[in-house]
Amino acid sequence: MPKEKKSLYTRKYRVAWESDAELKGWIGPVLADETKSLCKICKCTLAAHKKDLLLHGKSKKHQEAEKRSLAGPSKKITEFMKKGLTASRKIAELKIAAFICEHCSLATIDHLGSLLKKLDKSSEILNDVKLHRTKCTSLILNVLAPSILNDLLLDVADSKYSLIIDEHCSRFHKNAMRYDKIF
Repeated sequence: MPKEKKSLYTRKYRVAWESDAELKGWIGPVLADETKSLCKICKCTLAAHKKDLLLHGKSKKHQEAEKRSLAGPSKKITEFMKKGLTASRKIAELKIAAFICEHCSLATIDHLGSLLKKLDKSSEILNDVKLHRTKCTSLILNVLAPSILNDLLLDVADSKYSLIIDEHCSRFHKNAMRYDKIF
């Protein structure tokens, strides 16, 4: 096996490289190790060999990072956030979820959402509605159900009533309960 070729001397970072036309602007020292240099654009550590630094400057990784840095500052995280939902969209989604809860299976909501958009393409409200199984289930469980329960408790209050309970198990082993109130 051939022996590894060792350098006769250790190469150290040189401040003069910072004024070199090909390295200017992106090269910097690594404070903890004088045998290393830092690419400020790629944020990577390189050996303090001028040839390696020049090769890195011509690499695809460095070229793409340089284009990104010249494009301008990064966007703030708030710019990626979606704008709040309009009141009309919230009302439409809640009404559709209530309809699904009372009359249909949750599986139909995926098809109903796309159907509503096709019915009236000029309606901004219908085109903005984004309601599928997961969101519809969350609206039913976290918004509609507590509201309906509060209304039921207010209706019943201290009056007498009969409660008919029909309990069954679904294929997912979750108990489902239906109740009818008779005054």
